[in-house]
Amino acid sequence: MLDCIKQSSELITLIFSAVVMVSTVVYAILTWNLVKCRFRTIPSHNFD
Repeated sequence: MLDCIKQSSELITLIFSAVVMVSTVVYAILTWNLVKCRFRTIPSHNFD
């Protein structure tokens, strides 16, 4: 019984870590796209 709980705990930890990793990657990609889009919409100033 105790071994089963320990294995389940390790599996839950592994799944949680994978979800956090994927979420971080998705957040980084979305942030990069937002920053890239924001730089495209800022007008460049020519002082010539």
